[in-house]
Amino acid sequence: HGLGHATRSCAVISSLLSRGYQVDVISTAAPWFLKEELLDVFPGAPIRVFPRSLDSGAKQLDAIRVDPFASLNEYFNTVHSNRSTLLAEEVVYLRRERVRLVLTDTSALAVCAAADAGVRVALLTNFTWDWIYSQMLDSVMDAYQMDELVMSPDELAEHYGEREAHWQKLASFRSMVSDMADDYALADSYLQYPGSCPEPHSALMRKRVRPIPLLARLARRLPMQQWADWLSQGNAKSCDNAVMCSLGGQKRKNPVVSISASISAFIPPTKLLILYPKA
Repeated sequence: HGLGHATRSCAVISSLLSRGYQVDVISTAAPWFLKEELLDVFPGAPIRVFPRSLDSGAKQLDAIRVDPFASLNEYFNTVHSNRSTLLAEEVVYLRRERVRLVLTDTSALAVCAAADAGVRVALLTNFTWDWIYSQMLDSVMDAYQMDELVMSPDELAEHYGEREAHWQKLASFRSMVSDMADDYALADSYLQYPGSCPEPHSALMRKRVRPIPLLARLARRLPMQQWADWLSQGNAKSCDNAVMCSLGGQKRKNPVVSISASISAFIPPTKLLILYPKA
C-alpha cells in the first residue's frame, strides 16, 4: 500500500552495504524501486533480492481509506493459512545461506522463522502488525454488530448461516492476530523508531525495546530536479486539478513561488493548491 517501509529499509540496507556487509532482501516491493534505491547505487555490491511475501500490509479502498476486512483477509489467506509451509521454507533458506542476523520492518513470520533457525533477529520499526490488525478487527466486529442491531428477527433468521460463517471468520482472525503477537515476542531486540504505537503485548518483548532516533533517507537530488523529472514525464498534463504538499527542505526564500513557476505552464493557477507548512 506504499513504499514507506521499503524506503526506510533501503536506508538501513545502504548503510550496511557501505560497510561491506552482504545483504539479502526479502521483499515484494516494486522491483523498479529497489533497483533505483539499491542496485543502481551499489553496482556489484553483495546484495540479492528475493521477491517472497511474508506479510501483506494493509489493503486500501483509495489513497486515504484502508479496508480493514480485506487487509485481515489478505494476510489470513496468503500468509497465515500457509504458515507451516512458509516457515519451513524460510528456515531452510536461513540455515543454507548461513544468515547471521535478520532485520525486519516488520514481518511477524520472519521473526518466527529466524527464531526457529537459531538466528538472531531484531525488529526495526515503530509498530507491529498484531497491534494494527487488532484495531482493524475491533472495527470490523463493531460494524458487524451494528448491522445486526438494525436487523429484524426475520432478517436475522434468514441470514443465520451467513452470520455464523462471518463470526467464525472473525474468530479465525483473532487467533491469527494472537499468533502474530507470539511471533513478535520471539525477537531478540526491538529497535523502536519515534512515533511508536503502544508497547508490545508481551512483557518479555517490552524488556527488549530499545528506542532509536528517527530514520530519514538522505536526498540525492535537489528539490527542483525532482520537480523537473516529474514534469518531464508528462504527469502534470493529465491533471485537471492538483494538490501538492511540501514538508520542507527548500532553501529558497519563497519555495512556493519557485514551485508555482515551474508548473504554471502545465496547470492553470486556479486549479493548483500548494500546501507548504511553516516550521
